[in-house]
Amino acid sequence: MATMVLLPKLGVTMEEGKIVNWCKQEGEEVAEGDILFEIETDKVTMEVEAREAGILRKILIAEGETVPVTTPVAIIGSADEDISELLGSGDNVQTNAGQARGAAMPGIEEERPGAAPKDKPILATPRAKKLAREKGVDLSKIEASGENGRIIEEDVMKYLESTSAQKDSIPLEGIRKIIAERLSRSAQERPHVYFTREIDMATCLKLKEELNYKVTLTDFFVYAVSRALREYPAINVTLAGDEILRHAEVNVGIAVDAGKGLIVPVIKNADKKSLQEIAAERTNLVQLAREGKLIADQVEGGTFTVSNLGMYGVDEFTTIINPPESAILAVGATKKRLVVSEEGDIRIRPVAKVTLAVDHRVIDGALAARFLQAVTGLLENISL
Repeated sequence: MATMVLLPKLGVTMEEGKIVNWCKQEGEEVAEGDILFEIETDKVTMEVEAREAGILRKILIAEGETVPVTTPVAIIGSADEDISELLGSGDNVQTNAGQARGAAMPGIEEERPGAAPKDKPILATPRAKKLAREKGVDLSKIEASGENGRIIEEDVMKYLESTSAQKDSIPLEGIRKIIAERLSRSAQERPHVYFTREIDMATCLKLKEELNYKVTLTDFFVYAVSRALREYPAINVTLAGDEILRHAEVNVGIAVDAGKGLIVPVIKNADKKSLQEIAAERTNLVQLAREGKLIADQVEGGTFTVSNLGMYGVDEFTTIINPPESAILAVGATKKRLVVSEEGDIRIRPVAKVTLAVDHRVIDGALAARFLQAVTGLLENISL
């Protein structure tokens, strides 16, 4: 009996996904657990495993198409099944959504409105597909030199070399498009108010040298922010319609440059974790983000975000709140600066400039100032 493979819902906020790579081609044998295809959601790129064994009889959604969750994307069945009748009527078709199984779906038409023609998929090696995705190259434009008309990595490189002198427009798509839409909506819907102050990082830097494990200044900020959020739960909120939802968990996101766009993996229950635990988890999440291996649970549920551009020499900056959160902390570089002490002495101290952005609909200025003061106190007087 044939199995209809559905686009799985891999996270509570996932509404649609873009198929970026078919790892199996029509006619190939598929074993349970094989990577069937890769999808790009509004946050990450993930691999989807086959939940049934058989032959990949039909690919229904081509690479590059974006469809809603539970949309049929392929059919897996035995080699001798008559797929044409199943496509027309939907009889005797089971459904399979990878890790999230769906209910039985009605029959689908051979040609779907707005869908790409169901021609034979373009044959390309995984390395060629990966390079093409990274460079934004349409595989249909590349001349294949591999066995049986398969595009190999060298073909993509040759194409890139031949077009390097041309000025090409880069389509706004994938994660870059989603980031643009989400941040534009956040800037329009949320009245941002900004609060900037300087923080003496001497104690943190001294402790950083003394610890017997690797830790970054980002880890110190996550540690301090999570404790301050526990002290000021009115910052740890989301505006939902006419209600302000106060989150029970303190989940701190960290903005990561993943090459093709911004990704915000989340350290869950950060207020209950030690600095060492935060550092270890942050290291793992950043590596997974840059390798494109984050799963949905690792990028969902954030209640506050820390964005640190200090490693790039940025003194200070403002940023846009990451929806549906209500606040974000922008961290600049820690540099030696002249500071006047309370006694009037001029000293040179390692100082970081930080800017807190809040949604003024739900967070008042005085509350934001007290929260930022608490973060400052925790960092300047940190003790583990």
